Amino acid sequence: MLPWAIFIGYSVLVYAAAIGESGVPQMDAVAGRWHYWQFKRIEDYLTIGINTVLAGLIWSRVSRYYARIEHWLPERFADLLRLLKTVMALALVTAVVNLVSFSAEHLLGLGDRGVFSHAAQAFYVVLVYTVGIVGFRLKDLPQFPEATTEPAPPALPARPDPGTDDAFQKLQALMQTTQLFADPDLNLNTVAQRLGLTATETSRVIKEGSGKHFRAYVNEFRVEAVKRKLLDPDYRSVSVLAISLECGFNAESSFYRVFKAATGLSPTSSSRSQAPVRWPRCLRRTAP
Repeated sequence: MLPWAIFIGYSVLVYAAAIGESGVPQMDAVAGRWHYWQFKRIEDYLTIGINTVLAGLIWSRVSRYYARIEHWLPERFADLLRLLKTVMALALVTAVVNLVSFSAEHLLGLGDRGVFSHAAQAFYVVLVYTVGIVGFRLKDLPQFPEATTEPAPPALPARPDPGTDDAFQKLQALMQTTQLFADPDLNLNTVAQRLGLTATETSRVIKEGSGKHFRAYVNEFRVEAVKRKLLDPDYRSVSVLAISLECGFNAESSFYRVFKAATGLSPTSSSRSQAPVRWPRCLRRTAP
């Protein structure tokens, strides 16, 4: 914005200097004396260059942040962050293409910016607005004030911590009796508050107790709940999507992806089958 603002101010000065000239050739002569076109080219280079640098920095920051918290987030926030990464990657590529095409047009002496450069710039603007929309939808993203990296595993096998095992049993009971997993916005902070632990301690409890990250652990309960309801005669007339929403999934795409990864089958091909429900390993100690 700064190069553009400076150029607008400079353009106003050139326009003021050309007041009183009788025709376009005379006005062009005034612009030439003020080196207007050289200044315009510099402004274009600065604008495109700054856009490229900003796109790269934002894409890098979003990618690092997503990698740090992807296992802790509710599914819908994870999907939005993945979308934001993709849009920023497109913006970076578009900005680079715009810079290369504009530089090539300048070096080849083609004069003003060509159609390709203008098209790339317009697409970049569309992507910027898309980022704003996605960012607005991420306004309720849970915040994790503590370090957001998973604890490093011990170098040597260690005996289970009785405190950790008790906390995991308490979490198992919470999941099965209160069905915390049915909340589509369930996040690590919420679970930590219910257990009276910090987010980092809760993550360690889940990892040591189930061998899974937070989101995979919660989704395992959701998948098993879906499988039970698909076998329940009371749910014969309920759609698979409605069942998945009731069990804590908040989007059809994420539900199908998680269900297929957990069972090897699509929900439609496995629904209403007569196969017995198999409890996951982390549930077998307390499941009826």
